[in-house]
Amino acid sequence: MDYNKMQALRGQYAYPPGRLEVAEGDDAPFIDIDGRRLCVVARSTADWARAEVRAGYSSVELDRFHMALLMSECTVDQRHGLLSCVTWGFISGTNLRITPARAFGKARSLKTGAGTKAPQDTADQLRHLGDAQTAARKGEIAAALRACLQIKFIGPAFATKLVMMMRPDIAAVFDSVINERCRNNADAALAAMHGKITSLPSQSATDAFVSRYVAWCAWCASHADALNAQKLKWTDWDGAEHPWRAVDVERAFFAMGRDQAPANGPS
Repeated sequence: MDYNKMQALRGQYAYPPGRLEVAEGDDAPFIDIDGRRLCVVARSTADWARAEVRAGYSSVELDRFHMALLMSECTVDQRHGLLSCVTWGFISGTNLRITPARAFGKARSLKTGAGTKAPQDTADQLRHLGDAQTAARKGEIAAALRACLQIKFIGPAFATKLVMMMRPDIAAVFDSVINERCRNNADAALAAMHGKITSLPSQSATDAFVSRYVAWCAWCASHADALNAQKLKWTDWDGAEHPWRAVDVERAFFAMGRDQAPANGPS
């Protein structure tokens, strides 16, 4: 693997840093979590396309923001972290067109329901988050993912986003972009990770997805270790240099986008 190319790709990662923050005014739509009024905070598509705007942001800071909330002992923080992660995950597609209204609606559905589907009971939601948090603290990626899969309106790919935000050092996202990058990949280990991610209709399908996800996280973590062993760092939007985490290896892959080729990936 060409680690210099990996460095360059990580520097190209530009998924926008949308999130939910405590509202300062009454103008914007908000979600109330036990008196905590949360609004979407995100730049416009035009703003985010400007390098000087991106230079004022840090992807690491955004990860720390979500990790602190999700791993907090406070249940209000945990729910805030969950809804903010949903906001982040839906703030844009790979085309980087920022859609705050869509992200807000996806986040709000976890509290109010979606269409005719009722929301999950708050106690159940918190129980699943708590189980995921406990597993993540122990580094038990499979158990953390299984717990996140129990949260209503959270699909398989998005469940991996929650696990990643709990442990970005050892966990990564496995979404449709990464799945396509694995399909027919020249690296047999990556090719074996490709499979169904839109829904898990059976226990065997769930088990297979969890197994593939654990393998993906291990693959990313091992390459992060190798990059760090060579004392190579990657550069964030704000110019700060950081050591590699599992999520940074995944983000280098994500930066390549959806175009898929049989021998794709850094080589």
